[in-house]
Amino acid sequence: MGHWQKVRYGKHVKRIKLPSKYSGKNVVILDERSLGNDSPIAKYYRLKKEIEVDPSLTLQVPEKLSKPDKLIIEARQSLLDEKRCYHPHRGIIASRESVLNVRVSRHNISRALRFLDALIKLLRSRGHDIMIEYGRTCAVVYGSKIEISVKEKLKYEMNEKLGFKDYSASGLLSFKIEGYHERTWSDAKEPIENQLSSILAKIEVLGLELQEYRIRNEKLQREREDKERIIREKKEREDKEQRNFISLFMHAARLHQANILRDYINTIEANSLQHGIKSEERDNWMKWAKAKIDWYDPLINKEDPILNDSHKRAIFKEFIKEWQ
Repeated sequence: MGHWQKVRYGKHVKRIKLPSKYSGKNVVILDERSLGNDSPIAKYYRLKKEIEVDPSLTLQVPEKLSKPDKLIIEARQSLLDEKRCYHPHRGIIASRESVLNVRVSRHNISRALRFLDALIKLLRSRGHDIMIEYGRTCAVVYGSKIEISVKEKLKYEMNEKLGFKDYSASGLLSFKIEGYHERTWSDAKEPIENQLSSILAKIEVLGLELQEYRIRNEKLQREREDKERIIREKKEREDKEQRNFISLFMHAARLHQANILRDYINTIEANSLQHGIKSEERDNWMKWAKAKIDWYDPLINKEDPILNDSHKRAIFKEFIKEWQ
């Protein structure tokens, strides 16, 4: 492991001699590894070719702006605004946050805008869109927002005025997909104008990946919510069943207690008649006791001018405590 890396960097590598006697087959078989039709690389190249052979798409950046997009007009006004209160940093002019994200030197403004205008028109002809959100320029592809920018690369060289090395505009443009899925196309063997098919294909493949990721997450979220709903509904059924049973138990116990009280009142009444005990105070008490029993009886639930249902529950709880 790492043999050729060590050789490349001039490190000593011990070479193990092959055996002098070998009776096996001197054949080495190399199988070409298939990328598969669903690999990201295969999708990218297939889509790139599809874009390049589509006669309805314009993959050339014009020498002059022709019917520029509204976003291009706004960006140009921002970049060419002489009244803006700022000084170009290292020769680079940055657009305002409310327009397309462009950071270039003055002589590259036209080229950057012509490139972006061609890209915007390609995106829209493919059913996508572009938007400015919170200072970010985003290509909206398959429902996903992919942040993009056009910038001029900086070069590190001696600044004669300052007397030390510093960054300055290089004249080379780059297009960048920002964020976690960062990818940059720059002027090199080919200018970025000739890389539109590659850029568009990469943006669309990334949009599809983000869409699939979002769909998977939404599916997992729905599954989690379904599981939580099933658990919640089961718990609600159990709680309701428990409440219903407690209510059943309480009503039965109250009815039983009400019947005990009636037996008690009837016994007192029979005893009074038997012994000839009669008084207005006892009659009032008997009337009051029977009314309270009818109030407490779950089958009658007679209204009481003073007590309510919370008093019934409190009485029942106290009874249960005493009973335990």
